[in-house]
Amino acid sequence: ETERRVRGAAKNPILRPLFGGAIQCFVPPGFDDVSDIRQVPDNQEIFTNPENETSLFIELCEYLEDVSNEDIAELHFQQLAELNQAVKQHIASTERIQLPKFSEEIFQTVVYGVQETCKFNEKVPNVVNFYMCIIRLPNVATDVLIYLNATSRVHPKSSSAQFAKGYMAHGDCIALFKAILESFSIKDWSLFQA
Repeated sequence: ETERRVRGAAKNPILRPLFGGAIQCFVPPGFDDVSDIRQVPDNQEIFTNPENETSLFIELCEYLEDVSNEDIAELHFQQLAELNQAVKQHIASTERIQLPKFSEEIFQTVVYGVQETCKFNEKVPNVVNFYMCIIRLPNVATDVLIYLNATSRVHPKSSSAQFAKGYMAHGDCIALFKAILESFSIKDWSLFQA
């Protein structure tokens, strides 16, 4: 039921204002704003769907001028794996893309990968698929990260096993991620001057 509702919404996305309205993006139905539950850093917007263990992050990071465009996807994926204390991780693919609301001069890439991570300092890892886009904005010293993480397999002893009602299939995640990326736009560039 959740996946059907999300797929339908992706065809006619309702855009949500982020970062005080400076950015707009499609946030799927059923995804709750994490800032309503806990403190979220000023450089992040985080949404989560507890029914299917899926989360969406939009993060504004410092532009890493010493890292080439060719290496940036792997670097951000590795940093995320370290932050998540991944037991195992691998990148399945990376590719250069062109988003409809950004010029060709702006470097945009996606990376797809898998991480095995333990939740809440548990000892048993869950398998999580990661779909990440990096938009490089050197003129405002920012790398924009948009990433969707979707649990694909839960260890029976994980706390997640009690709560999740099902998981999104890889194809549904790809379609959802594509809808999110195609909707993403910057409305007020003064956001980056703060």
